[in-house]
Amino acid sequence: MTKKEFGLLEYLMLHPGEVISSERLLEHVWDIHADPLSSTVRVHINSLRKKLSHHEPEAGERYIQTVQGYGYK
Repeated sequence: MTKKEFGLLEYLMLHPGEVISSERLLEHVWDIHADPLSSTVRVHINSLRKKLSHHEPEAGERYIQTVQGYGYK
């Protein structure tokens, strides 16, 4: 797991059940120079899901859910 993936997982785990926007994740996991219009959060979330579901195919989606139009929980 990369440092950014760990940071994402940690931040989401510290806010259980709360929907967190990509912008908020960029603020807290990346630095102030991160581009809010990039797809970096989505790409890292997808990579993290794959790693979480290594032994159980549906685990990644179960652990990190996308809330369409709002963010992740």
